[in-house]
Amino acid sequence: MLAFKNVNSDSKEEWSQALTTCRRTIQKLADDLYPPNDKIINGRKLGKNQYINRLWFFMDESIESDSDKKLAKAHVDYIGNYLESIHNKTKKAFIVKLQDMKR
Repeated sequence: MLAFKNVNSDSKEEWSQALTTCRRTIQKLADDLYPPNDKIINGRKLGKNQYINRLWFFMDESIESDSDKKLAKAHVDYIGNYLESIHNKTKKAFIVKLQDMKR
């Protein structure tokens, strides 16, 4: 529930913590549904950091309907891309803040 509280904050640090919690939750889901391995399927690695790819592969194996599969993958891609872009922005902002502190 802390992640939900942090998302309502104006603090960049609390937003970063909330996004990290969301990313870790999705990673844990991927770990449970399709554990990391050394395989490469359809050009996609399935290692620890490739949790979106692992969710995709799980959906490939689990969802029978092509239209349902396509819709589910679109949602996973959207969430994954959103979290990654926000994470990258907050990481850059943190680096700038550290550089300012050193001056």
